Amino acid sequence: MLERLDEQMIQMLNRRQELQDELREIQLQINEEFNQRIKTTGDAPAKLLQAIASDPARRNGGAAPPRFASAVDAAIQQGH
Repeated sequence: MLERLDEQMIQMLNRRQELQDELREIQLQINEEFNQRIKTTGDAPAKLLQAIASDPARRNGGAAPPRFASAVDAAIQQGH
């Protein structure tokens, strides 16, 4: 029984590491996209973040927040 628990723990730890690696990669992609959009538009990061934070869709009680890229696109359009 202990061997089985050990194996399960090892599997869980391996899965945790895989998920952490995947999360880091996704965060890097988000950061790269955000940086590229800032460079493309020339808008200050604070202005983009403010526009994203004030997006009415994000304040809508039960609705899911928009995808990150959609929120950035909306922020860019509001800024121009």
